[in-house]
Amino acid sequence: MTGEPVRIFGNAVDITEHKQEELNLLERNLQLSLAGKAGLIGRYAYDVDTEKLQISEGYAAIHGLPEGTKEIARSEWLANLNPEDAERIQVLRSEAFRCRQREYTMEYRIVRSSGEVRWIELRSVISYDGRRRAQRVVGVTIDITERKQAEVALQASEAKFAGILAIAADAIISINGNHRITLFNDAAEQLFGYSRGELIGQPMDLLIPTRFRVAHRHHIERFISGPNVPRRMSAQREVPGLRKSGEEFPIEASISKVEIGGEWVCTVVLRDITERKLAEERQRTLLAELDHRVKNALATVGSVVSHTRQESKSVSAFADALSARFRSMATTHELLSSGHWQGIALAELVRRELTPYATRDNTEVNGPNILLKSEAGQAMAMVLHELATNAAKYGALSAGNGRVSIRWDQQVNEHHSSSHLVFEWQEIGGPLSRFQANPAMGPPQFAT
Repeated sequence: MTGEPVRIFGNAVDITEHKQEELNLLERNLQLSLAGKAGLIGRYAYDVDTEKLQISEGYAAIHGLPEGTKEIARSEWLANLNPEDAERIQVLRSEAFRCRQREYTMEYRIVRSSGEVRWIELRSVISYDGRRRAQRVVGVTIDITERKQAEVALQASEAKFAGILAIAADAIISINGNHRITLFNDAAEQLFGYSRGELIGQPMDLLIPTRFRVAHRHHIERFISGPNVPRRMSAQREVPGLRKSGEEFPIEASISKVEIGGEWVCTVVLRDITERKLAEERQRTLLAELDHRVKNALATVGSVVSHTRQESKSVSAFADALSARFRSMATTHELLSSGHWQGIALAELVRRELTPYATRDNTEVNGPNILLKSEAGQAMAMVLHELATNAAKYGALSAGNGRVSIRWDQQVNEHHSSSHLVFEWQEIGGPLSRFQANPAMGPPQFAT
Protein backbone atom coordinates (compact mmCIF):
# COMPACT_ATOMS: atom_id res chain seq x y z
CA MET A 1 0.00 0.00 0.00
CA THR A 2 1.48 3.29 -1.06
CA GLY A 3 1.03 6.62 0.51
CA GLU A 4 -1.07 7.97 -2.33
CA PRO A 5 -4.51 9.30 -1.34
CA VAL A 6 -7.53 7.12 -1.92
CA ARG A 7 -10.23 8.62 -4.12
CA ILE A 8 -13.86 7.51 -3.73
CA PHE A 9 -16.14 8.06 -6.69
CA GLY A 10 -19.98 8.06 -6.37
CA ASN A 11 -23.23 9.61 -7.68
CA ALA A 12 -25.67 11.74 -5.67
CA VAL A 13 -29.33 10.62 -6.13
CA ASP A 14 -32.36 12.93 -5.59
CA ILE A 15 -34.98 10.81 -3.73
CA THR A 16 -37.53 13.63 -3.25
CA GLU A 17 -39.95 12.28 -5.93
CA HIS A 18 -39.70 8.73 -4.57
CA LYS A 19 -40.46 9.92 -1.07
CA GLN A 20 -43.53 11.82 -2.37
CA GLU A 21 -44.84 8.68 -4.06
CA GLU A 22 -44.41 6.75 -0.81
CA LEU A 23 -46.34 9.46 1.04
CA ASN A 24 -49.11 9.39 -1.55
CA LEU A 25 -49.35 5.59 -1.32
CA LEU A 26 -49.42 5.78 2.46
CA GLU A 27 -52.17 8.41 2.33
CA ARG A 28 -54.28 6.28 -0.04
CA ASN A 29 -53.85 3.22 2.19
CA LEU A 30 -54.85 5.32 5.19
CA GLN A 31 -57.95 6.57 3.37
CA LEU A 32 -58.90 3.00 2.45
CA SER A 33 -58.35 1.91 6.04
CA LEU A 34 -60.51 4.74 7.38
CA ALA A 35 -63.23 4.04 4.82
CA GLY A 36 -63.15 0.37 5.71
CA LYS A 37 -63.44 1.10 9.41
CA ALA A 38 -66.43 3.30 8.69
CA GLY A 39 -68.07 0.28 7.08
CA LEU A 40 -68.03 1.64 3.51
CA ILE A 41 -65.55 -0.64 1.75
CA GLY A 42 -63.50 -3.76 2.46
CA ARG A 43 -60.82 -5.78 0.67
CA TYR A 44 -60.19 -9.49 0.52
CA ALA A 45 -58.00 -12.11 -1.12
CA TYR A 46 -59.25 -15.67 -1.44
CA ASP A 47 -57.05 -18.71 -1.96
CA VAL A 48 -58.98 -21.34 -3.90
CA ASP A 49 -56.89 -24.26 -2.61
CA THR A 50 -56.97 -23.41 1.10
CA GLU A 51 -60.52 -21.98 1.06
CA LYS A 52 -59.23 -19.09 3.22
CA LEU A 53 -59.96 -15.38 2.89
CA GLN A 54 -57.46 -12.74 3.94
CA ILE A 55 -59.56 -9.71 4.86
CA SER A 56 -59.05 -6.03 5.66
CA GLU A 57 -60.35 -4.08 8.66
CA GLY A 58 -63.09 -2.62 6.47
CA TYR A 59 -64.19 -6.08 5.38
CA ALA A 60 -64.44 -7.21 8.99
CA ALA A 61 -66.39 -4.07 9.92
CA ILE A 62 -68.85 -4.48 7.04
CA HIS A 63 -69.52 -8.14 7.86
CA GLY A 64 -69.80 -7.56 11.60
CA LEU A 65 -66.71 -9.67 12.42
CA PRO A 66 -64.66 -9.08 15.58
CA GLU A 67 -62.17 -6.23 15.35
CA GLY A 68 -58.71 -7.43 14.39
CA THR A 69 -59.94 -10.42 12.34
CA LYS A 70 -57.52 -10.96 9.47
CA GLU A 71 -58.56 -14.34 8.10
CA ILE A 72 -61.72 -16.42 7.87
CA ALA A 73 -62.70 -19.66 6.20
CA ARG A 74 -65.00 -19.45 3.22
CA SER A 75 -67.47 -21.74 5.01
CA GLU A 76 -67.65 -19.18 7.84
CA TRP A 77 -68.33 -16.44 5.30
CA LEU A 78 -71.09 -18.50 3.66
CA ALA A 79 -72.71 -19.22 7.03
CA ASN A 80 -73.42 -15.53 7.54
CA LEU A 81 -75.16 -15.14 4.19
CA ASN A 82 -78.87 -15.24 3.54
CA PRO A 83 -79.52 -18.90 2.52
CA GLU A 84 -81.08 -17.92 -0.81
CA ASP A 85 -78.10 -15.71 -1.65
CA ALA A 86 -75.57 -18.33 -0.56
CA GLU A 87 -77.02 -20.87 -2.96
CA ARG A 88 -77.11 -18.32 -5.80
CA ILE A 89 -73.50 -17.23 -5.16
CA GLN A 90 -72.25 -20.81 -5.26
CA VAL A 91 -73.81 -21.22 -8.70
CA LEU A 92 -72.39 -17.89 -9.98
CA ARG A 93 -68.90 -18.71 -8.67
CA SER A 94 -68.85 -22.16 -10.26
CA GLU A 95 -70.03 -20.72 -13.57
CA ALA A 96 -67.35 -18.00 -13.47
CA PHE A 97 -64.59 -20.57 -12.82
CA ARG A 98 -65.90 -22.89 -15.53
CA CYS A 99 -66.04 -20.11 -18.15
CA ARG A 100 -62.62 -18.72 -17.13
CA GLN A 101 -64.10 -15.31 -16.36
CA ARG A 102 -61.67 -12.62 -15.31
CA GLU A 103 -64.14 -10.50 -13.38
CA TYR A 104 -67.58 -10.82 -11.87
CA THR A 105 -69.89 -8.74 -9.66
CA MET A 106 -72.70 -9.87 -7.39
CA GLU A 107 -74.90 -8.66 -4.55
CA TYR A 108 -75.78 -10.59 -1.42
CA ARG A 109 -77.27 -10.19 2.03
CA ILE A 110 -75.53 -10.96 5.29
CA VAL A 111 -77.17 -11.53 8.66
CA ARG A 112 -75.11 -10.12 11.51
CA SER A 113 -75.10 -11.68 14.98
CA SER A 114 -77.50 -8.92 16.10
CA GLY A 115 -79.99 -10.12 13.47
CA GLU A 116 -79.46 -7.02 11.32
CA VAL A 117 -79.57 -7.65 7.57
CA ARG A 118 -77.08 -5.74 5.38
CA TRP A 119 -76.71 -5.66 1.60
CA ILE A 120 -73.17 -6.14 0.21
CA GLU A 121 -71.88 -5.63 -3.31
CA LEU A 122 -68.88 -7.81 -4.25
CA ARG A 123 -66.52 -7.01 -7.11
CA SER A 124 -63.91 -9.71 -7.85
CA VAL A 125 -60.98 -10.45 -10.17
CA ILE A 126 -59.97 -14.09 -10.74
CA SER A 127 -56.43 -15.25 -11.57
CA TYR A 128 -55.67 -18.66 -13.12
CA ASP A 129 -52.57 -20.86 -13.14
CA GLY A 130 -50.84 -22.32 -16.19
CA ARG A 131 -53.42 -25.08 -16.42
CA ARG A 132 -56.20 -22.43 -16.52
CA ARG A 133 -57.34 -23.47 -13.11
CA ALA A 134 -58.76 -20.80 -10.76
CA GLN A 135 -56.07 -20.04 -8.21
CA ARG A 136 -56.81 -16.77 -6.47
CA VAL A 137 -59.67 -14.28 -6.21
CA VAL A 138 -59.16 -10.72 -5.02
CA GLY A 139 -61.70 -7.98 -4.75
CA VAL A 140 -63.60 -5.46 -2.73
CA THR A 141 -66.90 -5.47 -0.86
CA ILE A 142 -69.09 -2.39 -0.51
CA ASP A 143 -71.93 -1.95 1.95
CA ILE A 144 -74.91 -0.87 -0.21
CA THR A 145 -77.65 -1.27 2.41
CA GLU A 146 -78.71 2.39 2.30
CA ARG A 147 -78.85 2.30 -1.49
CA LYS A 148 -80.96 -0.87 -1.43
CA GLN A 149 -83.30 0.61 1.15
CA ALA A 150 -83.69 3.69 -1.00
CA GLU A 151 -84.38 1.50 -4.04
CA VAL A 152 -87.00 -0.50 -2.15
CA ALA A 153 -88.61 2.68 -0.86
CA LEU A 154 -88.63 4.11 -4.37
CA GLN A 155 -90.12 0.93 -5.80
CA ALA A 156 -92.81 0.94 -3.10
CA SER A 157 -93.52 4.60 -3.77
CA GLU A 158 -93.70 4.01 -7.51
CA ALA A 159 -95.96 0.98 -7.02
CA LYS A 160 -98.22 2.98 -4.70
CA PHE A 161 -98.28 5.89 -7.14
CA ALA A 162 -99.02 3.54 -10.04
CA GLY A 163 -101.84 1.98 -8.02
CA ILE A 164 -103.32 5.39 -7.26
CA LEU A 165 -103.10 6.39 -10.91
CA ALA A 166 -104.75 3.14 -12.00
CA ILE A 167 -107.77 3.43 -9.69
CA ALA A 168 -108.14 7.21 -9.75
CA ALA A 169 -111.56 8.24 -11.04
CA ASP A 170 -110.17 11.55 -12.30
CA ALA A 171 -107.90 12.01 -15.29
CA ILE A 172 -104.29 12.78 -14.25
CA ILE A 173 -101.91 14.29 -16.81
CA SER A 174 -98.36 15.62 -16.37
CA ILE A 175 -96.58 17.92 -18.83
CA ASN A 176 -92.97 19.10 -18.98
CA GLY A 177 -91.62 22.58 -19.65
CA ASN A 178 -92.29 22.16 -23.38
CA HIS A 179 -95.97 21.41 -22.72
CA ARG A 180 -95.40 17.78 -23.75
CA ILE A 181 -97.33 15.01 -22.00
CA THR A 182 -95.21 12.78 -19.75
CA LEU A 183 -97.97 11.02 -17.77
CA PHE A 184 -101.44 9.90 -18.89
CA ASN A 185 -103.41 7.60 -16.58
CA ASP A 186 -106.23 5.13 -17.30
CA ALA A 187 -108.97 7.63 -16.41
CA ALA A 188 -107.45 10.10 -18.88
CA GLU A 189 -107.62 7.43 -21.59
CA GLN A 190 -111.32 6.91 -20.88
CA LEU A 191 -112.04 10.64 -20.66
CA PHE A 192 -110.34 11.73 -23.88
CA GLY A 193 -110.49 8.56 -25.96
CA TYR A 194 -106.73 8.37 -26.59
CA SER A 195 -104.44 5.54 -25.51
CA ARG A 196 -101.42 6.33 -23.37
CA GLY A 197 -99.08 5.41 -26.20
CA GLU A 198 -100.78 7.90 -28.52
CA LEU A 199 -100.20 10.88 -26.23
CA ILE A 200 -96.96 10.39 -24.31
CA GLY A 201 -94.56 12.96 -25.78
CA GLN A 202 -97.35 14.78 -27.62
CA PRO A 203 -98.36 18.41 -26.94
CA MET A 204 -101.12 19.12 -24.45
CA ASP A 205 -102.82 21.16 -27.20
CA LEU A 206 -104.36 17.96 -28.58
CA LEU A 207 -106.75 17.91 -25.62
CA ILE A 208 -107.85 21.55 -25.92
CA PRO A 209 -110.11 23.15 -28.56
CA THR A 210 -108.11 25.19 -31.05
CA ARG A 211 -109.58 28.55 -30.06
CA PHE A 212 -108.45 28.12 -26.43
CA ARG A 213 -104.91 26.81 -26.98
CA VAL A 214 -103.02 30.13 -26.88
CA ALA A 215 -104.85 31.24 -23.73
CA HIS A 216 -104.17 27.86 -22.12
CA ARG A 217 -100.43 28.10 -22.82
CA HIS A 218 -100.32 31.58 -21.31
CA HIS A 219 -102.18 30.32 -18.26
CA ILE A 220 -99.66 27.49 -17.73
CA GLU A 221 -96.73 29.86 -18.13
CA ARG A 222 -98.18 32.33 -15.62
CA PHE A 223 -98.77 29.49 -13.19
CA ILE A 224 -95.17 28.24 -13.50
CA SER A 225 -93.75 31.72 -12.92
CA GLY A 226 -96.09 32.36 -9.97
CA PRO A 227 -96.05 31.12 -6.38
CA ASN A 228 -95.79 27.39 -5.78
CA VAL A 229 -99.41 26.90 -4.76
CA PRO A 230 -101.80 24.33 -6.31
CA ARG A 231 -104.68 25.99 -8.12
CA ARG A 232 -108.14 25.11 -9.36
CA MET A 233 -108.20 26.40 -12.92
CA SER A 234 -111.99 26.20 -13.14
CA ALA A 235 -112.27 28.60 -10.19
CA GLN A 236 -111.36 31.34 -12.66
CA ARG A 237 -113.21 30.12 -15.73
CA GLU A 238 -114.70 27.02 -17.27
CA VAL A 239 -112.03 24.84 -18.82
CA PRO A 240 -113.01 23.18 -22.13
CA GLY A 241 -111.74 19.74 -23.16
CA LEU A 242 -111.52 18.06 -26.56
CA ARG A 243 -112.01 14.33 -27.04
CA LYS A 244 -110.34 12.32 -29.80
CA SER A 245 -113.73 12.18 -31.53
CA GLY A 246 -113.76 15.98 -31.77
CA GLU A 247 -116.44 16.40 -29.11
CA GLU A 248 -115.98 19.34 -26.74
CA PHE A 249 -117.00 19.00 -23.10
CA PRO A 250 -116.65 21.00 -19.87
CA ILE A 251 -114.03 19.93 -17.34
CA GLU A 252 -112.95 20.94 -13.87
CA ALA A 253 -109.17 21.15 -13.54
CA SER A 254 -106.72 21.46 -10.63
CA ILE A 255 -103.04 22.07 -11.35
CA SER A 256 -99.83 21.76 -9.32
CA LYS A 257 -96.13 22.00 -10.17
CA VAL A 258 -92.80 20.60 -9.00
CA GLU A 259 -89.22 21.35 -10.07
CA ILE A 260 -87.22 18.28 -11.14
CA GLY A 261 -83.64 18.69 -12.30
CA GLY A 262 -84.10 22.39 -12.91
CA GLU A 263 -87.24 21.88 -15.02
CA TRP A 264 -90.82 22.52 -13.96
CA VAL A 265 -93.29 19.66 -14.34
CA CYS A 266 -96.99 20.45 -14.08
CA THR A 267 -99.62 17.88 -13.13
CA VAL A 268 -103.27 18.48 -13.94
CA VAL A 269 -106.21 16.59 -12.43
CA LEU A 270 -109.26 16.72 -14.70
CA ARG A 271 -112.90 15.81 -14.08
CA ASP A 272 -115.71 15.66 -16.63
CA ILE A 273 -118.47 17.94 -15.31
CA THR A 274 -120.91 17.42 -18.20
CA GLU A 275 -123.46 15.73 -15.92
CA ARG A 276 -123.04 18.41 -13.30
CA LYS A 277 -123.64 21.14 -15.88
CA LEU A 278 -126.75 19.35 -17.10
CA ALA A 279 -127.94 18.97 -13.51
CA GLU A 280 -127.37 22.68 -12.91
CA GLU A 281 -129.35 23.51 -16.03
CA ARG A 282 -132.15 21.19 -14.93
CA GLN A 283 -132.13 22.84 -11.54
CA ARG A 284 -132.37 26.31 -13.08
CA THR A 285 -135.28 25.13 -15.22
CA LEU A 286 -136.94 23.54 -12.20
CA LEU A 287 -136.55 26.68 -10.12
CA ALA A 288 -138.01 28.78 -12.93
CA GLU A 289 -140.91 26.35 -13.25
CA LEU A 290 -141.41 26.34 -9.48
CA ASP A 291 -141.42 30.12 -9.42
CA HIS A 292 -144.00 30.15 -12.21
CA ARG A 293 -146.20 27.60 -10.45
CA VAL A 294 -146.01 29.38 -7.11
CA LYS A 295 -147.06 32.62 -8.75
CA ASN A 296 -149.95 30.83 -10.49
CA ALA A 297 -150.96 29.15 -7.24
CA LEU A 298 -150.95 32.48 -5.39
CA ALA A 299 -152.97 34.08 -8.16
CA THR A 300 -155.46 31.20 -8.02
CA VAL A 301 -155.72 31.49 -4.22
CA GLY A 302 -156.34 35.20 -4.54
CA SER A 303 -159.07 34.61 -7.13
CA VAL A 304 -160.71 31.87 -5.03
CA VAL A 305 -160.73 34.08 -1.95
CA SER A 306 -162.22 36.98 -3.90
CA HIS A 307 -164.97 34.93 -5.51
CA THR A 308 -165.78 33.08 -2.31
CA ARG A 309 -166.15 36.36 -0.44
CA GLN A 310 -168.55 37.71 -3.10
CA GLU A 311 -170.74 34.59 -2.96
CA SER A 312 -170.78 34.14 0.82
CA LYS A 313 -173.54 35.64 2.96
CA SER A 314 -171.78 35.05 6.26
CA VAL A 315 -168.33 34.59 7.69
CA SER A 316 -169.13 30.99 8.51
CA ALA A 317 -170.27 30.25 4.96
CA PHE A 318 -167.18 32.01 3.62
CA ALA A 319 -164.87 29.89 5.80
CA ASP A 320 -166.57 26.62 4.88
CA ALA A 321 -166.55 27.34 1.14
CA LEU A 322 -162.97 28.57 1.20
CA SER A 323 -161.81 25.50 3.13
CA ALA A 324 -163.52 23.15 0.66
CA ARG A 325 -161.98 24.91 -2.33
CA PHE A 326 -158.52 24.80 -0.80
CA ARG A 327 -158.92 21.05 -0.15
CA SER A 328 -159.80 20.63 -3.81
CA MET A 329 -156.72 22.57 -4.84
CA ALA A 330 -154.56 20.43 -2.53
CA THR A 331 -155.98 17.23 -3.99
CA THR A 332 -155.23 18.43 -7.50
CA HIS A 333 -151.70 19.35 -6.43
CA GLU A 334 -151.18 15.83 -5.06
CA LEU A 335 -152.28 14.32 -8.38
CA LEU A 336 -149.95 16.58 -10.35
CA SER A 337 -147.05 15.91 -7.99
CA SER A 338 -147.48 12.13 -8.20
CA GLY A 339 -147.28 12.45 -11.98
CA HIS A 340 -144.12 14.63 -11.73
CA TRP A 341 -146.14 17.57 -13.11
CA GLN A 342 -146.32 15.94 -16.53
CA GLY A 343 -150.11 16.23 -16.57
CA ILE A 344 -153.25 14.92 -14.93
CA ALA A 345 -155.92 12.48 -16.14
CA LEU A 346 -159.35 14.08 -16.54
CA ALA A 347 -161.10 10.87 -15.46
CA GLU A 348 -159.17 10.93 -12.17
CA LEU A 349 -160.15 14.53 -11.54
CA VAL A 350 -163.83 13.74 -12.12
CA ARG A 351 -163.67 10.66 -9.89
CA ARG A 352 -162.03 12.53 -7.00
CA GLU A 353 -164.51 15.44 -7.06
CA LEU A 354 -167.57 13.16 -7.24
CA THR A 355 -166.39 10.67 -4.59
CA PRO A 356 -167.95 12.48 -1.59
CA TYR A 357 -171.40 12.57 -3.24
CA ALA A 358 -171.56 9.65 -5.68
CA THR A 359 -173.60 6.49 -5.16
CA ARG A 360 -173.98 3.51 -7.42
CA ASP A 361 -176.84 5.02 -9.43
CA ASN A 362 -176.57 8.81 -9.24
CA THR A 363 -173.55 9.41 -11.57
CA GLU A 364 -172.70 8.45 -15.14
CA VAL A 365 -169.20 9.19 -16.50
CA ASN A 366 -168.07 8.68 -20.13
CA GLY A 367 -165.11 9.99 -22.08
CA PRO A 368 -161.76 9.07 -23.66
CA ASN A 369 -158.50 8.94 -21.76
CA ILE A 370 -157.30 12.55 -21.83
CA LEU A 371 -154.26 13.97 -20.05
CA LEU A 372 -154.55 17.66 -19.21
CA LYS A 373 -151.55 19.94 -18.89
CA SER A 374 -150.81 21.04 -15.33
CA GLU A 375 -152.34 24.51 -15.61
CA ALA A 376 -155.41 23.24 -17.47
CA GLY A 377 -155.74 20.45 -14.89
CA GLN A 378 -155.73 22.92 -11.99
CA ALA A 379 -158.38 25.08 -13.67
CA MET A 380 -160.53 22.08 -14.58
CA ALA A 381 -160.32 20.81 -11.01
CA MET A 382 -161.74 24.09 -9.73
CA VAL A 383 -164.60 23.94 -12.24
CA LEU A 384 -165.41 20.34 -11.29
CA HIS A 385 -165.33 21.24 -7.61
CA GLU A 386 -167.81 24.06 -8.16
CA LEU A 387 -170.10 21.87 -10.28
CA ALA A 388 -170.01 18.96 -7.79
CA THR A 389 -170.59 21.09 -4.67
CA ASN A 390 -173.31 23.10 -6.43
CA ALA A 391 -175.07 19.89 -7.53
CA ALA A 392 -174.75 18.46 -4.01
CA LYS A 393 -176.18 21.58 -2.37
CA TYR A 394 -178.73 22.80 -4.84
CA GLY A 395 -178.89 20.49 -7.85
CA ALA A 396 -179.42 16.87 -8.87
CA LEU A 397 -177.19 15.37 -6.20
CA SER A 398 -179.26 17.06 -3.48
CA ALA A 399 -182.35 14.98 -4.37
CA GLY A 400 -182.80 11.26 -3.90
CA ASN A 401 -183.89 10.66 -7.51
CA GLY A 402 -181.39 12.98 -9.17
CA ARG A 403 -178.32 11.98 -11.09
CA VAL A 404 -175.46 13.61 -12.98
CA SER A 405 -174.27 12.64 -16.47
CA ILE A 406 -170.72 13.70 -17.37
CA ARG A 407 -169.26 13.34 -20.87
CA TRP A 408 -166.25 14.77 -22.64
CA ASP A 409 -164.46 14.52 -25.94
CA GLN A 410 -161.42 15.94 -27.69
CA GLN A 411 -161.91 18.04 -30.81
CA VAL A 412 -159.01 18.76 -33.20
CA ASN A 413 -158.81 22.20 -34.81
CA GLU A 414 -158.41 21.63 -38.55
CA HIS A 415 -156.60 24.94 -39.08
CA HIS A 416 -154.19 24.58 -36.16
CA SER A 417 -152.19 21.77 -34.61
CA SER A 418 -153.94 22.24 -31.24
CA SER A 419 -156.94 20.39 -29.85
CA HIS A 420 -159.71 21.36 -27.43
CA LEU A 421 -161.63 19.53 -24.76
CA VAL A 422 -165.42 19.68 -24.94
CA PHE A 423 -166.88 18.89 -21.54
CA GLU A 424 -170.59 18.28 -20.78
CA TRP A 425 -172.13 18.25 -17.29
CA GLN A 426 -175.80 17.33 -17.29
CA GLU A 427 -178.01 17.10 -14.21
CA ILE A 428 -181.18 15.01 -14.42
CA GLY A 429 -183.86 15.24 -11.76
CA GLY A 430 -183.79 17.44 -8.75
CA PRO A 431 -183.77 21.26 -8.71
CA LEU A 432 -182.12 23.24 -11.48
CA SER A 433 -178.49 24.17 -10.79
CA ARG A 434 -177.25 27.63 -11.61
CA PHE A 435 -175.49 26.24 -14.69
CA GLN A 436 -178.74 24.72 -15.92
CA ALA A 437 -180.64 27.89 -15.08
CA ASN A 438 -178.18 29.92 -17.17
CA PRO A 439 -177.51 28.02 -20.45
CA ALA A 440 -175.55 31.00 -21.80
CA MET A 441 -172.63 29.92 -19.61
CA GLY A 442 -172.20 26.86 -21.90
CA PRO A 443 -169.85 23.98 -21.40
CA PRO A 444 -166.31 24.91 -20.45
CA GLN A 445 -163.45 24.34 -22.96
CA PHE A 446 -159.80 23.74 -22.12
CA ALA A 447 -156.62 23.11 -24.08
CA THR A 448 -155.45 19.52 -23.56
